[in-house]
Amino acid sequence: MFFTYYIHIKKFDLNIKNAEETINYLINNKVSVGRFGDGEFNILYSKKPIGFQKYSDELSRALAQVRTTEKFKIAIPYAYKTTRPYKFLIRCFWWRYVTFNNRYILEFKKQHENDYFDANFSRVITELADKKEVLVLTDKVKMIWENRNVLIVEGKFTRFGVNNDLLSNTKSVKRIIAPAEDAFNKFEEIYKEIDSTAETMEDPLILISLGPTATILAYKLSNQFQTIDIGHFDLQYQYLERGYYHKVRIKDRYDNESMNGDKVADIHSSKYEKEIVTIIR
Repeated sequence: MFFTYYIHIKKFDLNIKNAEETINYLINNKVSVGRFGDGEFNILYSKKPIGFQKYSDELSRALAQVRTTEKFKIAIPYAYKTTRPYKFLIRCFWWRYVTFNNRYILEFKKQHENDYFDANFSRVITELADKKEVLVLTDKVKMIWENRNVLIVEGKFTRFGVNNDLLSNTKSVKRIIAPAEDAFNKFEEIYKEIDSTAETMEDPLILISLGPTATILAYKLSNQFQTIDIGHFDLQYQYLERGYYHKVRIKDRYDNESMNGDKVADIHSSKYEKEIVTIIR
């Protein structure tokens, strides 16, 4: 049913790089990227919270001020262009979402340059239908930080690359730990801590996993440092490591999209603890 509506009402012609093009560009160019997924669109236009982040007018305004620049690119769901690469249930989600939010997508296009990256480049494992392509793109994402000095900015229980080999190809890793929920409430403190820490690093790459706060931080930092809103990629990688191409509960990771995903098991990693430079509560 929604497919018919999707086809008929999708009148916008959007220039969106697919996941592979997005990843290749990030590998080959020191550009920053912020992702506007369905959650960010809900905050912008529907004034809805997204589970781990309360809605506020200030947050909505900050998202509305983000703009494409020479050093910063906006990523939106490739499904706004086509759903062909996706699994059937993922297609169904986007057919329904675009049907009900068509006017907001059109409004977003009016306010921004029509040249976007794919917001779901960090979710290829659970969304793409072709498993061979999933494996290729997962390895390519890891190349973004190959031989880089990486500063990870993440929620308290995100634990990006902890107890897996996701960051094994980096030069060095430092971490700033922010609140798992409502990180935007600490925006200025997080921003200042990133700025001061990154200044001490040689050619840093900043990876942020903090929901809509990551989008705004990536934009604000882009004139100084390459900053990537990396989203759920660690969780996705955890699924793949266990042999799954769909979401499963990862007990030692915060997962806002899973039942009881805020119930997180402890971990024991001296390496992880040594990488932490600041904890913002």
